[in-house]
Amino acid sequence: MAFYTSEAIQVQHRALKDGNLSAVFVRIPDASIDDLLGEDGRRLLESDHSCRSDPCPGVISAIAWQMRASTLTGIARRCFLVAKALECVSQSIQQTQNRCPLRSIAPRAYAWSARDIERFYEARAILLDALASPPPVAELARSVGVNARKLSDGFRDLFGEPIYAFVKNRRFEEAKRMIEAGEHSIGHVARTMGYQQQHFSTEFRHRYGVAPKSLRAKQSRHTED
Repeated sequence: MAFYTSEAIQVQHRALKDGNLSAVFVRIPDASIDDLLGEDGRRLLESDHSCRSDPCPGVISAIAWQMRASTLTGIARRCFLVAKALECVSQSIQQTQNRCPLRSIAPRAYAWSARDIERFYEARAILLDALASPPPVAELARSVGVNARKLSDGFRDLFGEPIYAFVKNRRFEEAKRMIEAGEHSIGHVARTMGYQQQHFSTEFRHRYGVAPKSLRAKQSRHTED
């Protein structure tokens, strides 16, 4: 979620499934915007002042997990977190810059009917239940009663990412949860998510900034403490 406001706000979160909720909050005080972003940065934020609840892009999600997984302490940790927070801000600003030329165009999501949106959510639920071996898009579309092109376009508009990217991101989120829970071996987690262990470990490190085995060891130390 990203927004610019000079007034107090209230935010409510609705989880789509049971489990732990992890979050990273980055706040820039209004008085600091000019020093940090300059006048052009302030104008850009003010031009996009409406509150947005778009799904978190993969790159920002990866940065957030790197912040949570950091083992640094003291001043080094503070420097690392500030740097990563600024990286999050830069990615969010890039999204705003990309969107600004199209601000006069109504969001495509408004073009979908209530029944269409219901079908897109049905497709999402099917994918979440079959992360390791999701059905092909054409088969998924038939199962919810739409054609493949409509499902692909509507899914991206509603959830902010293509179907393939959605499945991949959810796979690794679930894999991370399983590793942190310590219930299965890394190899078992990789196979459950449909990956060979070496490929899985490489992609996991790229996303979260820590190898699966290192994360497992870190969680074990916390449990012992």
